[in-house]
Formats: sequence, C-alpha cells, structure tokens
Amino acid sequence: MTDRLVDFSTAGSWRTRIMPKTLKKVISSELPQYLAAKPKKPFVRQLIEMASLYRYYKCLPIQYFRHGMYKNTFDGDIKNYLPHHYLYRFIAASNPLAERNIVSDKLQFELLMRSIDVPVPETQFLACGDREIRQVDGTLVDHETFLTTLRQSNESRFFVKPRLGVRALGAFPFWIDNGQLLYGEGNITERKAFMDAVLKEERFGDILIQNRIVQDPSLNEINPECINTMRIVTYTHEDKVSVDGCMLSIGPCLNGTDSWSNGAMIIRVDPETGQLAKYAHRKYSHGGQAFDRHPVTDYPFAEYRVPNWDLIREVLSKASLALRPLTSLGWDLVISDQGPVILETNDDWDCYFCQEGMMGLLDSETGKSALATMRPVGEPGLSENSNQSGTQAA
Repeated sequence: MTDRLVDFSTAGSWRTRIMPKTLKKVISSELPQYLAAKPKKPFVRQLIEMASLYRYYKCLPIQYFRHGMYKNTFDGDIKNYLPHHYLYRFIAASNPLAERNIVSDKLQFELLMRSIDVPVPETQFLACGDREIRQVDGTLVDHETFLTTLRQSNESRFFVKPRLGVRALGAFPFWIDNGQLLYGEGNITERKAFMDAVLKEERFGDILIQNRIVQDPSLNEINPECINTMRIVTYTHEDKVSVDGCMLSIGPCLNGTDSWSNGAMIIRVDPETGQLAKYAHRKYSHGGQAFDRHPVTDYPFAEYRVPNWDLIREVLSKASLALRPLTSLGWDLVISDQGPVILETNDDWDCYFCQEGMMGLLDSETGKSALATMRPVGEPGLSENSNQSGTQAA
C-alpha cells in the first residue's frame, strides 16, 4: 500500500513533504547511528549543510542522515545525493507496471536476452512447486536423469535462484563432488533433500537451476572467494541509452559473499572508463569503514580497471533498448572469464544502495530527469557556482 504523505511546512509554491514510514525509519535506524557516530562535523556546519539541501530540493534532507554526510570522513558532494522519494517516484513513472513482468520473471528475461544474443546465465532445469524437475520447455525429467545430466556435464558447480525472487532470497550455489550433490555442509543428492533445499522460497515460483559463472581471473586478484558483481544504472530516452552510474560489490573473503547487507564492500566505477575509485566502503550498519585496498588480498583498488568496458556498455545499450517501455533500470552483471554476463535487471532498483556506491546521481541523466520531474520549472536552488562538497561547505 502506498504510504500516506504528510505536509510539515510550505516553502513558496512547493510543499515540503515526508512519508511517515521514512520518518519512522530515520528515528529508529538513522538517528541511533547519527548519535553513535564519531567524529562528526561541527554541529553548526551540519546545520548549514542541511539548510543548503533544504533550499535546493525543497524537502527535509533525510538523505543527509542516510548517507552519513555528517561524518568528518564524508568527502563527497552533498548536493549530488538526491532525496530518495524523488528517485522512487521517477522510477515508478519510468517503468509501466503492466510491462514489468518481463524483468521480474527471470526465465522470461533470460529467453528474451538470448533471442537478441545478450549473454545471460543458462538455465538447465526448473524445480517446480509440485516438487518435480522439468526442462525449460516444460518436459518432465525424473530425478535419476536429472542427476545423470549434471554428473555428465562439464560443470561441477551450479546455482539456483527463484524465478520471481527478490533480494537474492532462496538463491545459493551447490556443487558435485564424487557424484554427490552438496550444499553447505549437507548432501542433497536424494530427491527429497534436494527439493527441501531448493524450494525453501517456493513462494517466488519455480526455481531456476543454472550453470555457475566463472569469474574473470583479474577479479580473482582482488577477491577470489566469491563472484564479485556489478550494479549499473541505465536510463533510456528515445533511442539513446545512458550509463548513469556503476559500482562493484566486493566480497570480504571471510564470509564468501558480495552482499552489501552482509558486510561486503562497494566501490564506484567510472561509467566512462571502467576505472575503480580509490576507496571502497562498507554499509554504515557494518561500521562504514573505507578501504583503499582489499583487507585480505591487499589489492589496491585504484589500480583496477574493469576489462572490456566498451563491450559492457554496448551490451547494456542493446539490452536496454529491447526492454522498452521500461526506461530506468538497475542491472546486475558479472565479468566472467568469457566476458560480461547479465544476471538480471531490476525495474525497482535500490536507489539508496546505488547512490551510496555511485556517490550520488544528480549529475546523471537519471538524476537530471528525476529532478526536472519532481521540482517545478523555475524553482530556485543552489547556484551553479555553489560548492557544497562535504569537505568545503562550511
């Protein structure tokens, strides 16, 4: 259900509004982090910066707290981080609800991408809610045939994910060792054990069983313990696709995941060149530390450039045009040993996560379009010559 808007004050013709759920989140989550954070900028400086954001965006500067702009270590441009409700509403308007099934249904998405020669993971089988294994065309496969096919393939590792899944719920790898199917510490070779494991999130529909991707060797030098994925935001206007923001998720070797929610790092990637920024950082709830090198492999991030960057942009452009009228998308992509592979795309991409990793989106086509949509023409803001960076706006 859409959250009800509450007016707190007015500023000229523009009403300053905030959603109650957002305010509740600020009080329950962001406020404790703010109070615990050390060291913080001088309080007067914080007030000046929040006031400048209020004048520019004409709404309460919740993003100031969500992105930790009050910290002494924050060195970005505070203006570059749009209010999240600007982006959420823009995304909703850019992606017609009736057309979203083509990306929310991961099998339909895979088949469409294959039809235009865009590289995606290959689904071998489906584990269905009736606890049966089927081929992609719906043909029923008995369990012994399923096991034999996996054992005789050239692959030893596989990946399962729900067809309609969100936030990686129900997604995990399994592998074959001496003919046995293994997952975690368990043996899932028997039919019941396998079905129990893969159908934990059956509310998201059938389960896709795919070949696992092999990561590009250059990324193994940074972190070989897991697949390190990219999130890329694109915006399509007529026949032009702009790559608006990119970041790389880098898993800490200790827990073998690249999930930011589980303590992994994210780092900005230059959308024009594929060059990594100098610093990666963790989510504030995991300490918010910044790293210029991987804490385990000691690889210096600033020395890495994503391979085949021009090809990645070409693949994204081709895929984006095929998904119109969906025009604002967040892509999950892996750099494999065979080149870029698109895992999936998101019609409701996480703007907080993306702005955090991409250091804001104001200067992108997505940000400019969202700002023009949300703020009336002629509404005053910061002057073009104003510098409101976290290191200079005091």
